Amino acid sequence: ALRSATGFIRREITSRIRLRVSPELHFVFDDSIERGIRMTRLIDEAMGKTAGNKPEGLDDHE
Repeated sequence: ALRSATGFIRREITSRIRLRVSPELHFVFDDSIERGIRMTRLIDEAMGKTAGNKPEGLDDHE
């Protein structure tokens, strides 16, 4: 969708910030959200597995 609107976006940028030459735009998919979610799940799983190995008398607040 963004690629098809590239021309429009370039014209808008050029007119709004008054450039003589419009910048060339490239759109790249950013998968950092998905990678962050995956890392969070892996950490949660690792913490769940180690939760049973805590010494007696310790709770989550210490």
